Amino acid sequence: MLFFCNTLTGVAAVLGSLLTLFYWILIIYFVASWFSPDPNNTIYRIIKDLSEAVIAPMRKYIKPMGMFDMASLATLFLLVLLQYSVVNTLQGYGQSCSFEASKTTVSESLDH
Repeated sequence: MLFFCNTLTGVAAVLGSLLTLFYWILIIYFVASWFSPDPNNTIYRIIKDLSEAVIAPMRKYIKPMGMFDMASLATLFLLVLLQYSVVNTLQGYGQSCSFEASKTTVSESLDH
């Protein structure tokens, strides 16, 4: 049981790190788009391709409002929502589960 709890906590940490990384990739993409970067720049193309892969499906449902791309903003909002809801829930469950498993292990060792 303790292995499962620690694995769950580890998965939450990795998922949280990946979501944070993607959050910063989106922020860099948004800021870079204001300055008209060179489209042949390899780093910019990677950032653009990663960002557009997630933002493009949102654009089907959320249309731009003037100069503001609301789909980009909605994507960023959903990313933060995932970070705080899913990752924190997994991490909290893993830690509470780990505490219960270690408490059970200690009480079993005291009984013998």
